[in-house]
Amino acid sequence: MRLNDEIALNIGAGEVLVGVEILDAKEVLGSGQLPQVVLENIPFQVVSTAA
Repeated sequence: MRLNDEIALNIGAGEVLVGVEILDAKEVLGSGQLPQVVLENIPFQVVSTAA
């Protein structure tokens, strides 16, 4: 699912957010230090993969 031309969300089984992609990150974020990214109002669940 694309939020806009630069950001895509990866949705997995059960409509669970499994990843956030920043497309053309160098152009979007520029060079140097990465900015702080804050995700708000995105429901999530913690899934343990420990055996």
